[in-house]
Amino acid sequence: INAEYMGNKFLIKKKGKQMGQDNSKRAPPPPDINDILLQMRMASKRFEAESRRAEKEKKAALAKAKDCLAKSNEDGARTFLQIACQKQQESLNMLKMSHKMDAITSQVKGTNSSATLMTSLNKLTPFLSMQAGTVSVENVSRNMDEFQRAMDEITVSAQLMDATVNKNVTSEQSEGCLLYTSPSPRDS
Repeated sequence: INAEYMGNKFLIKKKGKQMGQDNSKRAPPPPDINDILLQMRMASKRFEAESRRAEKEKKAALAKAKDCLAKSNEDGARTFLQIACQKQQESLNMLKMSHKMDAITSQVKGTNSSATLMTSLNKLTPFLSMQAGTVSVENVSRNMDEFQRAMDEITVSAQLMDATVNKNVTSEQSEGCLLYTSPSPRDS
């Protein structure tokens, strides 16, 4: 609090929000989907690492239990075996969580891809509708019919030319075969 003497009155000023001022904090921007996916993958890796750590601790507890049994310390061995069971369960739980995080990550990624695709389609739909309105269906049909007619004529012409060429080549080959035939044994 800050106070000033103004004539015959004290004017009190408070720090912080004063009347008429907007000192509200702005909300942080929403996180990017790629950042979220990266954090989810990292969480999955952390769960895997924790699972491996628990597995190592389980093996160490089993080794200690064997040492206790070798020294005839059954209570100590039982304690270390209980710890080993707990670490085994912890390892399995962490591995399950890792797999769940991987599954959720792929599901979020798929959902994001679908949403992106739908956004793109929503942007394209008005343009496609506008284009569909400008193209005359009758003109397209007429042009396609003319194209098909021209293709049929070219195909028929090509087949006629092939048939004519094959006929001429075949007749020339048969004449050539007659000219170059080997003499028969009777002719010798």
